Amino acid sequence: MFADIIMPRMGDAPQDAWVEEWHKSVGDAVEMGEVICIVSIDKAAFEYESPYDGTLAEILVQPQVVIAPGAPIGRIDVEEDIY
Repeated sequence: MFADIIMPRMGDAPQDAWVEEWHKSVGDAVEMGEVICIVSIDKAAFEYESPYDGTLAEILVQPQVVIAPGAPIGRIDVEEDIY
């Protein structure tokens, strides 16, 4: 089963955000809590930790592409039923 990786909302005001860099590639195993990418807003960058155990199945947003919070940035093929 696939689960979306969602661009987090950082703060109260809606702000555009982007992925600075991916630390994992498609096909890499990921563990819950492991840093998979760095996301940024205007003046801050944050480590984004995997919300699931599994395999990074798809990268939907390449570095430096501006998107809105709440948009999917990737997909993980999860090892267990998460729903």
